This record gives sequence, C-alpha cells and structure tokens, in this order.
Amino acid sequence: MQIKTITDYAIKTILSIASAETAKSSKEISDEICVPREYLIQIAKPLKSAGILIASPGKNGGYLLGRPPKEITLWDILAVTEGTKNINRCLEKSHACSRKDPENCPIRKVYTILQQQIETLMQKITILDMLQNGDMLNQYLSVK
Repeated sequence: MQIKTITDYAIKTILSIASAETAKSSKEISDEICVPREYLIQIAKPLKSAGILIASPGKNGGYLLGRPPKEITLWDILAVTEGTKNINRCLEKSHACSRKDPENCPIRKVYTILQQQIETLMQKITILDMLQNGDMLNQYLSVK
C-alpha cells in the first residue's frame, strides 16, 4: 500500500490545526504545509464531512479540530482520504484472486496478517501521539 498524497497532506493539515491554540486559516495552513490554498480546501472537505475538522467562517475564523487530538487516529484520516485501505486487491470484498482460490491462497494469508497489523497500529496512533514528537510511538513500534 502506498499512502496517497492527499492522505499525507490531510495528516499534515490535522497536525497543523492541532498545534494551534485558536482557529487556523486556510492560508496559514497552506503556507505551513506548502500546498496551494485551493488544494487545502479540497483536502478539508471530506475531513469536515467526517467530523474530523470544523470550519469556522468569518474574520477570525478558520479550521478547528472536530474532536480532541487524542481521539483522532491515523486510521480515521486514512479512512476518509483513501479509496481502499487494503494493501492488495485480493483483500477486497470481491476477492480478486488470479489463483481462483482466495481462501486457500498462501499469499492472501500473509497479506491478511500484514493488513491486520497495519490496521491495528494505525488505529492506535493518534494525532496527540504525533504532536508529542513521536515519544509515545515507541510503545507501538517495539517488537514483542
């Protein structure tokens, strides 16, 4: 799986907003994360629909988080910005398998394990963890 550019920018957008004490304008965010303002507005639309962001209009308006940083995970953002979250098409509901036997495919079994690990990790890592300069990430990345 390769995370799309829009997901990368969405994560950067959320981190930018989470690090501010007040609403942050689209211009401030776009300047900070180095994307055109128009693109940032497009990135924000699905995040607003999902309740991750709130747009506050007006002179002192801007974007705010819709939930506390400790309640927004990387998986939440990925779910909004990616068409599929699966690492391979054989994990899709259609079971697109060139071997014609998805339930007994050794490759699919390995992909299923990898998919579960990725999902579990991304559902644990929060925006708050990332704001704390990754200090909390070591607990998720330690091999047991």
